[in-house]
Amino acid sequence: MDTRLPLKIQENINDLGSLARHIAKSSKSSEHILQSARIFAAQEQTILNSEKNLEKIQIQVSHLEFQQVSSIIYPF
Repeated sequence: MDTRLPLKIQENINDLGSLARHIAKSSKSSEHILQSARIFAAQEQTILNSEKNLEKIQIQVSHLEFQQVSSIIYPF
């Protein structure tokens, strides 16, 4: 029996193992990228909600300032 054949088989098995590890590592990388994209999208929505809330607060501040000026001009 040729001794090179078992060595070649062992080399192929090692190469397949390396390939499997590389594929697993790559798939985990894409999972991390997908998770980062989801987190980014959630943060974007949070920022938009915060912006809307700040606009509402600014309107309330304007109303309070108007009421304060009105109470100074018309104290009754």
